[in-house]
Amino acid sequence: MADSTAPVEGRDGRAGLAFTRLPLRPKSEAGAHGVYNLLHPKEAEAFLDRKLARVAETNAEIVVSGNPGCTLQMQAGLRARGKDVRVLHPVELIDWSLRGGRAAPSPWELGR
Repeated sequence: MADSTAPVEGRDGRAGLAFTRLPLRPKSEAGAHGVYNLLHPKEAEAFLDRKLARVAETNAEIVVSGNPGCTLQMQAGLRARGKDVRVLHPVELIDWSLRGGRAAPSPWELGR
C-alpha cells in the first residue's frame, strides 16, 4: 500500500492533467468516513474546513476522491462556499478524460 502522506505529483500528457496530492493526515482529517459527519457534525465541519483550505492552496479545478462520503461532504462544502471546484470519483475522472475534457452531466444538471 502506498504511503498516503507522500507527495504525489505528475502529469498525464495524454489527458493534459497535473496531479497533486492534498497534504492531509488521513486518520485525523477525514471527517466523512462512515456516519462520522452525522454523529459528530462539529468535528466533521472542522475537518472539512481544513480539507477545503488545502484544496484552495492547490488552486485545483478538480478534486478526486474514492470515498463517497468524502466526495459528498466536499461537494456540499465547496458549493456552500461558492467555490467552482468539481469533486469527482476516480472513475468519473477517467470518463472525463475519455470524453476529451468534457464532463458528463452531473445529477443536478440532468434534473434541470
